[in-house]
Amino acid sequence: MGQRGFDGQAVKCGTLPRGTWVPCMSLIPYLDAKERLTSLLFALDCDATHIKFLPEKFKLIVASLRFLVSNAQPKLEVNHLVAILCCCVNLEGERKENAVNRKRFSQPFDVRAAQSFSQWQCVLREAINLNFVLLEPVATPCIHKDVQWKTGA
Repeated sequence: MGQRGFDGQAVKCGTLPRGTWVPCMSLIPYLDAKERLTSLLFALDCDATHIKFLPEKFKLIVASLRFLVSNAQPKLEVNHLVAILCCCVNLEGERKENAVNRKRFSQPFDVRAAQSFSQWQCVLREAINLNFVLLEPVATPCIHKDVQWKTGA
C-alpha cells in the first residue's frame, strides 16, 4: 500500500506550477543535501542566497520568518517582526543576568503582537518538522537556547 495524503489519494512525485520538482517521501534518502535544501527552501518560499551567510542555527529561523512575512494573515507588522528578531538575538550577557536584577515594565497586552508570535511559532514548528522529514538539510535550531522569550510583565 502506497503513501496516502489527507484526502486519501495516493501521494506521488510531481512538479508544482512554478516548475519545481517535488520528491516522494521514499526518494528523500536518495537526494543529496543540496536537493533536500532546495526542497526545504522552496516550501518556505526562500532562496539559498537569503540564508547563505547566516550562522547555521539561524538559517531555519530566518527562512520561517521570510515565509511568515510573505504569507501572514493578517499581514505581519514591522514592529512585530523586529520583536521576533530581537527574541532570536542571543545575548550572552543576558544569560548571566540575575532574574532579580531584571526591570519589569507594565504595558498593555497587544493581541496583534500575540497573534504574530503565534503565527510564527506555527510556521517555525512546521518548518522544523519538514526539516526532519528532509533529513535536516539545515541544522534544526535549539529553540530554548537560540530564542529568548521575554515578556514585558
